[in-house]
Amino acid sequence: MCPLRPAQVTPVTVGLDDRHPYVRRTAVMGVLKIWHMNPDIVESQGMLQHVQALLGQDSDPQVMANGLTLLMQVRNEFSSRLHAQLLMIHSSSVGRGVWA
Repeated sequence: MCPLRPAQVTPVTVGLDDRHPYVRRTAVMGVLKIWHMNPDIVESQGMLQHVQALLGQDSDPQVMANGLTLLMQVRNEFSSRLHAQLLMIHSSSVGRGVWA
């Protein structure tokens, strides 16, 4: 997979603040796409916090729906990754007798 460049991320970040609802709703879904490609970029750019702020202030229902979709998918993926890591740690620890 190709690494994301700042020139690819900037339009999404700028779009979150656009005055047109269509641009904001598309930008929110762009954040989700970036999350699937590289979650570290989303976290380092503060995009999730920006989307959470939109949920509290945006008047467009589709922007809010897209924001909720984003946050639910991110939460589910994060939980799945964390669960997999914990299982891996647990299985390696059991073999060494740490949990005995």
